[in-house]
Amino acid sequence: TAPISAVAPPTTGYGPALLLSTPANGATNVDPRTTEIRVTFSVPMAPGFSWAGGGDNFPSGPQGAMPYWLPDRQTCVLPVLLKPNWSYRLGLNSPSHQNFKSADGVAFTPTVFTFSTGPG
Repeated sequence: TAPISAVAPPTTGYGPALLLSTPANGATNVDPRTTEIRVTFSVPMAPGFSWAGGGDNFPSGPQGAMPYWLPDRQTCVLPVLLKPNWSYRLGLNSPSHQNFKSADGVAFTPTVFTFSTGPG
């Protein structure tokens, strides 16, 4: 008899891609009255998220406000309190925190996200 073999389902080899961010990665002169950062991915995502970073260049948020997903599960929102004339740096995932992942479990490639605010 012929040996039995299992074939794995085909995969594209690609994880989720970032389609849009507000503000844009690398943006300058962002209005410091901006109250949220939004990132939109190419596919529906799992419930978790990893807004990574800390220190003076990581945006603070309103007390008790938590990141959340819009119903489409493709856009995640991070509530923020920004300072004028400031540079911000955060990660979307990191080598040790990879909770931004597609609904089928493929992690988003860790990406550094930066922007700076204007005078307001």
